[in-house]
Amino acid sequence: VILSIAAIACLLVGRSLAAPITALKQRMVAMSEGDYDSEIPGADRADELGTMAASVDEFRVAIQRARAKEEEAAQLRAKSEVERTEMMESLRQSFGDVVGQAGSGNFSMRVNATFDDVVLQDIASGLNEVMEAVDGGISELQRVMKALAGGDLTTNMDGSYAGALAELQVDVNATIEGLRRLVSQLSLASETLGETAGLVSDGSRTLAERTESQAASLEETSATMEEMSANVKANASNADRAASLASTAQSQADG
Repeated sequence: VILSIAAIACLLVGRSLAAPITALKQRMVAMSEGDYDSEIPGADRADELGTMAASVDEFRVAIQRARAKEEEAAQLRAKSEVERTEMMESLRQSFGDVVGQAGSGNFSMRVNATFDDVVLQDIASGLNEVMEAVDGGISELQRVMKALAGGDLTTNMDGSYAGALAELQVDVNATIEGLRRLVSQLSLASETLGETAGLVSDGSRTLAERTESQAASLEETSATMEEMSANVKANASNADRAASLASTAQSQADG
């Protein structure tokens, strides 16, 4: 009788446990297939089967949290990728505009966009510094060239530059200094030439005055010579007449 009772009790217990165990098994199979949302049956039981079901439920919740974090990380990665794509497009457009304008001779453009990426921001800042240096150097050179075109040789290319711009500054200032020396030499030569021309003019004027004086003296001498010639001719005529008179008187005396 006791054995029969025990067998019946075991059968009843087995039947009472069979259904929950089967349900728990099916739920674990569903979890292995990716279903972590459904509740674990028997987790509220106070027996060992409940403890087992509660452990499975804790595992299910942990998997859910992990999957949630993974989904959140995937969303963040996707958002970051979109933002980076947008940032790279902004970088490409900004750099393209600045470099394109520089290729056309306009160095006043700057990269105005800001980037969260430190490397990209450093690249943008570096490009702006290059454009600033080139733009400043060219503007200063234009100022000097305009001054030279207006005849102003006192202007130098000012500022602090590096590399090719520093070499350009040295060459431009050396050229201006050479022009200053050349103009100074030409001015001195002009003054010397002016003094020489003055001396030549004075000499020519003196020579002209002397020539005029000598011409006047020659005219006076010529007039005197003509007067003396006339006197000689008159004296010669008078002498001939006296000789003729003397000859006539002699003839009359002899007769």
